[in-house]
Amino acid sequence: MAGPQSLFKAALINILNPAPYIYWSLVTGPILLRGWHETPAFGLAFLFGFYATFVVSLLVIIILFATAGKLGPKVTPRLGGHLGSRTGFLGLYQLWLGISNE
Repeated sequence: MAGPQSLFKAALINILNPAPYIYWSLVTGPILLRGWHETPAFGLAFLFGFYATFVVSLLVIIILFATAGKLGPKVTPRLGGHLGSRTGFLGLYQLWLGISNE
């Protein structure tokens, strides 16, 4: 019976996590509204593009880690560190772009 209880806990954690609410209210929400005010098609295209990119990225990461799990126990932490560092550099690059365009 650990399966349903674990699923409930995971869902509860995701509901109570403030990160998506902060992200959608401060970052993505204004972009979506700006596109929607120009034309609803722009808003819907942004929303579809956002979720399509999100789902495809998750699928790629799942496939990479499933493949890495077959390669051995030393590969998975290295792959996680590599992906984490790339994500960190991308975030720093985005911050730099935002600061330099002011």
